[in-house]
This record gives sequence, C-alpha cells and structure tokens, in this order.
Amino acid sequence: VARLGAGQCESTHTHTCICCMLRRLALTLTAAALLAAIAEARRLYRLCAALRHEIATQQSLRAAERAGRTVAERRLRRAASVVNPATCGYRPIGHIESCFVERRGTPRQGLLVPDARARLRLDPHVVQPAAALEGLEGFSHVWLIFEFHENTNAAKLRGSGGGGSGGGGSGGGG
Repeated sequence: VARLGAGQCESTHTHTCICCMLRRLALTLTAAALLAAIAEARRLYRLCAALRHEIATQQSLRAAERAGRTVAERRLRRAASVVNPATCGYRPIGHIESCFVERRGTPRQGLLVPDARARLRLDPHVVQPAAALEGLEGFSHVWLIFEFHENTNAAKLRGSGGGGSGGGGSGGGG
C-alpha cells in the first residue's frame, strides 16, 4: 500500500472525501492536544518554580528565627550570669574555651579528633589559679564537673521532667 500525501486520496473523486476530512480532523485534534499539553507543562513549571521559591523563603525564615532565638537565649543567660546555687549546686570557678564554637561539627567522642584542644580559664575572682593547680602535674587525668550553660535546649530539659540532667553533667578531661 503506497502512502498517501496530504490532500491525496485513493478515490478519484474531485470533491473532498471522508478519509481526507478524517485525516485533517485527526491532525487538527493532535495539534490541539499538543498545544494543550504544552500549556499545561508551562503552568506546572511555573507552579514548581513558585513552590521552590516558597520553600526557600520558608527555610530562610526558619533559619533566621532559629538564629535569633539562640542569640536571644544566650544574651538572656549572660544577663542573668549571677550564679544561683539553688539551680547550679556549686559555684563555678571558671569556664572552658574550645576550638569548636558551634555544636555542628563538634565531635561527640574526643578521640575522633586527637589534636583538638580546649582550655580551662579559671576566674581569678573566685580562685587563685596557681594555688588551684598546684600539684596537678602529678596526675594523668582531671575530672571536670561542668554545666552546659550555653545550651539552648536547657530550658526544655529542665521543664520536661524526663530523664534530662537539667543541662549539667560530669565528664572526663584529659
């Protein structure tokens, strides 16, 4: 069977035959369906772009909110830095400075980063550093009792009544 070109028909009639009209109708319907599909694809693309933008905006807002809340909580703790023996149970003699300034990236196990060091800064208004450290070189380890005073979740731990230690604990130093 030979393929027929546009406007050709098997019949020899001079008027437009049914099969030619059906062929034209099929082409018209196919073109219309294709245009409708393109329009729908464009609509969906614009919708996806708008949703991506909204997601990025919401993520940015949540990050700013989280950062602002953390900064506000730290400022509040610094403003209320007077030690309350009822909540602390002891008077701090200093604080620890670490090379890690954020919890993200700080290893949970110190042995994973053997070259990382922290420094104990003694408060000279509370203890005499030289006297407090006298004879310490004779020991291989030091146990430090500490409180995570900059822990932004400390209020949640204290208020939960669960198994939290109230934001404090004890740990070993080396």
